[in-house]
Amino acid sequence: NSTLKVNPKKSRRDLIIISFIVGLTVLLVGAYIEQMSISVIITFIATLGCSVSPTVFLSLVWKRMNSAGCMAGLVGGLLAVPFFKFTPFLVLGGERVSLCDMLGINSVIPSMITTILFVVFVSLITEKPDEKIEKEFREIKSRISE
Repeated sequence: NSTLKVNPKKSRRDLIIISFIVGLTVLLVGAYIEQMSISVIITFIATLGCSVSPTVFLSLVWKRMNSAGCMAGLVGGLLAVPFFKFTPFLVLGGERVSLCDMLGINSVIPSMITTILFVVFVSLITEKPDEKIEKEFREIKSRISE
């Protein structure tokens, strides 16, 4: 039976150092965000929405989804918005344009589609969820539909 012993002086010092680092980080990020344009901030918010929303929705309606598919959807969604919004695909009139600018659509649409495809593809090529997880899925689904 091992007991964790904490040195109060050392833990206080560590707490002060961590608080200082966190405070400095928040100060620097706050100063940087003030200089950022609102469109970049909206892009960050869209990135989170495009990765989390389809993944959560699929986890509620598709029993075949597994943890690998979930992670693939989250990572794919996080990478999709900046990819579709900022990656130049074509040069039109001497100017590089992204796929979304070229098609005249918002980057949210292809990013959500990408997230869904990542979740479905990775879930199908990896191991099926355990029977225990499928049983829990059915129980939750029956409670929701009541």
